[in-house]
Amino acid sequence: RTDVAGSSKAASFTATGVGTNEPTYSKKTIDITVRDQNAEPVSGRTVTLKTQAGREIASLVSGDNGLTRFTDRLLDGTFYQYFVDGKKIGDIVPGESRSAYVNVAPKKDYFTFTVTALDKDGLVVKGKEVTLTDITDGKAVALASLKTNDNGQAIFTNLPLSRNISVSIDGKSKGYTLRTDVAGSHKAAAFYVDGKGTKAPQFSAEAAVVTVYDANGNTIANQEVTLTNSNGTIVAKGLTEKDGKARFANKLMAGTLYNIFVNGIEMPKTALVGSDVSVFLTDKQIKKEKPVTPDKLDKEMNQEKEKELLDTPKPVPPTSKPTAPIKNKKDDSPKKFTKSQSSSL
Repeated sequence: RTDVAGSSKAASFTATGVGTNEPTYSKKTIDITVRDQNAEPVSGRTVTLKTQAGREIASLVSGDNGLTRFTDRLLDGTFYQYFVDGKKIGDIVPGESRSAYVNVAPKKDYFTFTVTALDKDGLVVKGKEVTLTDITDGKAVALASLKTNDNGQAIFTNLPLSRNISVSIDGKSKGYTLRTDVAGSHKAAAFYVDGKGTKAPQFSAEAAVVTVYDANGNTIANQEVTLTNSNGTIVAKGLTEKDGKARFANKLMAGTLYNIFVNGIEMPKTALVGSDVSVFLTDKQIKKEKPVTPDKLDKEMNQEKEKELLDTPKPVPPTSKPTAPIKNKKDDSPKKFTKSQSSSL
């Protein structure tokens, strides 16, 4: 029922039979912000979205602003259940946002870490075993082991602070060490693994920013900035703006380090979503726009005029029927005699 003229409604239902194609998914998002009793945002909480039949759509961990944003495989007009740390909070449809309130006890000395497994094409891989090991004291001590879910994620909670933690997937070390002393914080990282992925990962809602300076500390516009992943694949490309910043907000993953290239030159720093990285160029590395000289400008204008003349259709002269030459026509016009002719007569 609606009393809004011209509005469009949608709904989805489960029916018996064999399906043929994927449905048309919504372009709208579902935003759920986790808050405490004082309406302050709460990070590190696992928010899960499920269908009414209980099938999990996605599971995300709230960031520092408490926000989780669901973007994939949502159907317009369909109600989804959302849970925080396994407890159902309510129902929501695409295009809506909700605040989920939780009781927060005093902070404990732990943090949360999410690992995402990707194939070579950047799609998430389910069923990979992720193991965390404490290597702080020189002796490996196993902390936890989980298999990646449908979203390619293994979400570890209650991890100890101020410890050096290494990551391995399917028994292979990823050469990555994690450490933090911030209680209640959430960390994330993505790794490439063997196997075939199924779908795109959950990308971060935050942007990665690269600011380009010259040797004197002045920002530079119109410099080409490229980000690549650890496989060398280009994931983002753009030009710096007037403030020297290139902003990348699409298809980047939280906790993943991206290599930075400026004008094709690799920089010694890496980019990360939620951070602003400064890089410096020498004078030779700066991409400069060539000034247009007056002679070159005149030449370009003349070339443009010539092109216009060539492109302008020429008028076609009217055709006329040719006249045949006159042959043996008798001249009946009166003769005019000169004085010399008349005297001879």
